[in-house]
Amino acid sequence: PEAKFFTRGDQEKIVFTTCPDPGSLQQVATVIPAAEITAALIVTELEKRGLRSLLVEGGAATLRMFFAENLVDTFRLAVNPAVKVGDPRAPRLEIGSNYLQTPHSTESLGGMRVTTYAIKPDRTAEDRRYLQMAIDESRKCTPSTSSYCVGAVIVTTNRKIFTGYTHETSPTHHAEQEAILKALAAGVELRGATIYSSMEPCSERKSEPESCSELIIRHEFRRVVFALYEPDCFVCCQGALNLRRHRIEVSVDDTLSDQVRTINAHIGHR
Repeated sequence: PEAKFFTRGDQEKIVFTTCPDPGSLQQVATVIPAAEITAALIVTELEKRGLRSLLVEGGAATLRMFFAENLVDTFRLAVNPAVKVGDPRAPRLEIGSNYLQTPHSTESLGGMRVTTYAIKPDRTAEDRRYLQMAIDESRKCTPSTSSYCVGAVIVTTNRKIFTGYTHETSPTHHAEQEAILKALAAGVELRGATIYSSMEPCSERKSEPESCSELIIRHEFRRVVFALYEPDCFVCCQGALNLRRHRIEVSVDDTLSDQVRTINAHIGHR
């Protein structure tokens, strides 16, 4: 607790730990206990707290963890030309690795050669368009005090589109489930598709054998985009974390989240 990390600055300090008893750290930081620390856990918990940009600095093990879990959007590599590593056994970054494609830009900074790699393309405009479509679907729901009004849109790899909203055809169906059922009825391949949902796909169901996140995992979707994490009114949803644990890319665009909150104003949010 006496370390400068905790004593300097007014920003909130957050600690992820597998230690069963963090002791006095709880007095100086927000402590998040975990059975295992993963990049998916870190990103999801920080996102839920409103953080949208995360700078990750190594250790090699930390960087490797984020790359292995496919949670790097942009990578900046700084090389000091004056430093020579003579030992051939010294670890080196393999520039030919599949996650380092054509450099996005190169610049000189304080004598360092800094190369920026765009690991994932910027899909903001397209994502926002389909996410708005999902939110508009959610407006078709009949409000209920026992369920959220949610809309979903599936975009397949060959650009076929399927939509759904909560309870569209059954009082037990969620939006993602409705859209998936329409796609399956049309005989469409869902592997590699993207699903847009106005709210985080659920991780726990009482009325159906599979949660929406489990359905998405089983049908091998590639990406999930949503506007609002599910509030802890009914359950503590772990949908985003479950999806990331199965290497499904998850993007959150909270610029549209106020619409989702307004549509679900009939349910108290905590």
